[in-house]
Amino acid sequence: MADDEKYEKQDAPPPPLFLNQPERDFTKQISDEIVERVIGQDVFYFSLDVKASDYHELYGEAIVKTYKPPVHVKLRAEFDEESTTGKFGIDRRPKLLLYFHKRRVNEDQNMVVKEGDVVRYGESFFEITELIEERELFGQNEFRFEVRATCSKLRDGAFNGR
Repeated sequence: MADDEKYEKQDAPPPPLFLNQPERDFTKQISDEIVERVIGQDVFYFSLDVKASDYHELYGEAIVKTYKPPVHVKLRAEFDEESTTGKFGIDRRPKLLLYFHKRRVNEDQNMVVKEGDVVRYGESFFEITELIEERELFGQNEFRFEVRATCSKLRDGAFNGR
């Protein structure tokens, strides 16, 4: 192999071909329109107020939690139900899957989806128990645009919205 045919390492990787800021903005605009005008599902999101909640000094847990005022969020939701058979019969626990558009929530509504926060879907309250960032934009790992929240239904009277 001749010296002029040797591979030379580039200083920086080439820019993505079809995934620049205008394409990411266009994708956000389209998904916002679909969620708000076509799907039209919404929740009221109660974020835990860490500063106002009274935490135990040793265990770091709060018996009475304080939440910030609710934020109205448009998203895609799927209602599901888990059922387990136990010693006393069938136990059914409603489960809710919420699909948040990450940029819409972070940039437009200035909030972050976190485990332990509460959402009101219909007349029921659900606690977020698991978060997964799963969708990549055009296969690019550094541009994930969806946050899937798995929520468990709270008992009646367990949450009063404060």
